[in-house]
Amino acid sequence: MISWLQGEKIDDWKASNKKGILISCGGIGYEIQLISRDLSKTNNSKNITLWVHHIFREDGNTLFGFQEKEERNLFRKIIEINGIGPQIAISLLEQYRCKDLLYAIKNADIKKLTKAPGVGKRIAERLSVELKGKLNEFNEVLD
Repeated sequence: MISWLQGEKIDDWKASNKKGILISCGGIGYEIQLISRDLSKTNNSKNITLWVHHIFREDGNTLFGFQEKEERNLFRKIIEINGIGPQIAISLLEQYRCKDLLYAIKNADIKKLTKAPGVGKRIAERLSVELKGKLNEFNEVLD
């Protein structure tokens, strides 16, 4: 499993609503999907360091990259919930910074959660119910 990458930015890419970068690490090029604000931070950067979540599927592998370890870990918590996939998690993290998203989930702020594209009332409620009591590792972020 690929969990962390450091390398040289080669190019940006976009495919429908997904966007990311291509970085070269040890002579291998990795396509990594990023949230928009992380992508914009890489515009003037040559060397990139990312915390990565690697998803294996029958139709291919996908790498999701985050500049902050806490965002990657929250992404992982979100996609553990049955029926919530990586694109919904990305949508939530694009809409809100990690701290704001954690507060919305912990406080069951359904109205705020449903502002993220693709997140309806049922998904927002499921997030709050299923992650209740499972976010203690993020207490440091909330302080």
